This record gives sequence, structure tokens and C-alpha cells, in this order.
Amino acid sequence: MAASRLGGPHVGVPVPLGSAQADRPRLRPGGPRNGPGGRSPAWTDEAPAARRYGRLVSRAALVAAGALLATFFVVNVQTIVASGNLFMDFNFYRELGARFLADGTYYLPHQTAGPYAVALMVDVLYPPSALLLFVPAAVAPAALWWAVPLAVTGYCIWHWRPKAAAVAVILLLLAWPRAHAAFLFGNTDMWAMALVAAGLHWGWPAVFLTLKPTLAPFALVGVRHRSFRIAAVAMAGFVALTLPLWLDYVAVLSNLRAPADYSLGSIPLLLVPAAAWVGRQRSIRTRGLVAVGPGVANRRPIPQEERSARCGAEGPVAE
Repeated sequence: MAASRLGGPHVGVPVPLGSAQADRPRLRPGGPRNGPGGRSPAWTDEAPAARRYGRLVSRAALVAAGALLATFFVVNVQTIVASGNLFMDFNFYRELGARFLADGTYYLPHQTAGPYAVALMVDVLYPPSALLLFVPAAVAPAALWWAVPLAVTGYCIWHWRPKAAAVAVILLLLAWPRAHAAFLFGNTDMWAMALVAAGLHWGWPAVFLTLKPTLAPFALVGVRHRSFRIAAVAMAGFVALTLPLWLDYVAVLSNLRAPADYSLGSIPLLLVPAAAWVGRQRSIRTRGLVAVGPGVANRRPIPQEERSARCGAEGPVAE
């Protein structure tokens, strides 16, 4: 009768092929009988040479992408600092918020009067919903303008734990000059990045991606969540309360003489959290499952009490 050999504490014991024990995934070599906290360690098949080669390529790409990002970032920092434009966008947003608090002015008269050529750091091209960012920025500590989006994005990426290949893609996206320049200028693109990450994770924050109409399609990342629809109703209420400003905004866009693709350069930064989400670890995708062997997705999760009892009786159990 054909037989295999069982791994783990029964090494060397022949087991008939097709039996329940022989069909179990084998314990990773050198793995403990029980992991920290009494949990069973992960199970895995032996990695073939092709998989090891793939990991090597991913790590090489990770190093290359990191070096490219570091090079472009240093060059960009030197250029922006030398031109005196560091934090330029943030200072403009703060002035907009302070002006609105002072006299209620948001759009300038010439923007609603007729056609105009856009003047950077003068004309306002953001919808009224951007005041939800600009007004707090006028009174809050400046550091929060960077700390909040970085913390939100960082938490989501940490939660997803993307694979090395996905991290390499993230670094390549950040190497795009306009992507990392957003942090040097204090541009709202870094808030849009955080909203994409939060939308993928929680759903409802994606509603606020309407801060830039050209980036509004990214709001769909949160549409699968019920909280998104609730937030959309709240946003509709905000629109109703600020309707005169929205009518002005329609006139501002109608009179604008600028390329329609002026925001397309922002897309690589918004793809950063999307790359992390797509490349997240399988253990995050199949939450509640311990095993990572073939057919795991169709196996029911085993409660901790049952797992502990079965581990004590017959060794680690794959779910």
C-alpha cells in the first residue's frame, strides 16, 4: 500500500496516502508545536524553487524602487526649497479658510463674472466641500495637516500588510515627482490618498473624495459599505445648506479656461493605498482562518477552545 511520512512529532511514521493525516498540510520546518498565546502555527506547503525566485525578484524590486524614490525625493526637496515654495499649497489653503471665517468670501468676483485664465495661488478651483478641510486648517496646528493623512494611510497599509511586490509598486508610485511633492507643498492630494485608504478600509470616508471633482470616481472604493451610503446622505445635507456656494462653483468651472486633465497627475498618489489593498497578505483576505494550505478558503474557522483541545490531543490542526 502506498504510504507517505507524517511530519511534525511523528516524523518517520508511514501513513497511508488518502488518509486524513496524510492529506494535512505539513508544518513549516522548525515551527513550534504551538505559537504564541497557544495558537496553532501557520501551515504551508514546501515552497518550490520558482516561489523562492519570485521572492528574490520582489525584494530586488523593492530595493530598486526605494533607491529611485530616495533619489527623486532628494532632488525635488532641493528644487522646491531653493524656489521658496515649500508648504506653498498649505499656506494658500490656510488663507482661504481664514478669509471665509472673516467675511464669508470663498470664490473671487472675477471667477463668477466671466471667462478667466486660472492664476495659481489666487483663484479657487475647489468645491465648497473643501471648506471642511480649509476652515479647520486655519485654526488648527499646522502639523496636523500632515499628521492626520499620514497616520490614516499608514494605519491602513499596516493593517493590510502588503507583500514585498506590492510595497515595491507603492514606492514606484511615490517616486512620481508630483506624488511626493504633494507632501512638500502640503497639497490636498495627500488627503485624497488618505481618503482612498480610509474608504477601502471603512467605507464612509470615500464620500469626501469629492474635494476634487476630477478625482471623484475614486469615491466608488467605498460604495460597497453601508456606511458610505449614510455618509452620502450627510454630504447631500451639507450641499443643501451651502447651495449658493455650489451655484457659484458651477459658474467658476463654466468660466474656467484650463486643461481638463490638470488633476490627472494626482492619480499615482491615490493608487498607493489601492496597491497596498490589492497586494495585502492572504491572512488578511481570509480573516479568521489559521491555515494557508490548499482549499483553506472553503474550510470553516475552528473556535479557539476547540483548536486548543485538539492541539493538545493530536498536535496542531489545520483549519
